[in-house]
Amino acid sequence: MKSFVLGVHPSSRGFGWVLFDSPVSALDWGAPHPSRDKHGECLARLTRLLAQYRPVAVALEQFDGDASRRAPRIRTLATAMVDVVQDRGIEVAVYPRKHIVRTLKQPDTATRQDVAEQVARTIVHLRSHLPPPRKLWEGEHSKLPIFSAAACALTWYAQCG
Repeated sequence: MKSFVLGVHPSSRGFGWVLFDSPVSALDWGAPHPSRDKHGECLARLTRLLAQYRPVAVALEQFDGDASRRAPRIRTLATAMVDVVQDRGIEVAVYPRKHIVRTLKQPDTATRQDVAEQVARTIVHLRSHLPPPRKLWEGEHSKLPIFSAAACALTWYAQCG
């Protein structure tokens, strides 16, 4: 039986996720964008992913503490996600952003786009989904959380895999 690792990254639109069976093989990914009850629908989707794939671990970026600049709603969602995962007896790994970017051999000042580009260089299957760099007046691309989720899972592999 394969051991899966799920990377997740809550965002203002929903959350990005990537499922790995090795540090070089992303099997599935997505970025659901609930329209109404973002909190409830994200937790329901995460619950379905956990039931379907039964990962051995779920990895996320640190969402609380002084180093995090996440909005309160995102912090609440991330906390609830951790609770859902732990309630199922699945390992949860939460990594500081600095640790993630260093694992990907990026400088501490790396942007989410820099991280996404490094992930795309590492994971062939995700290359065609890499969003273009955003313009100053644009918001974050809807696919960028997928790459942040992948970076979290790759950090898990570097530490535990």
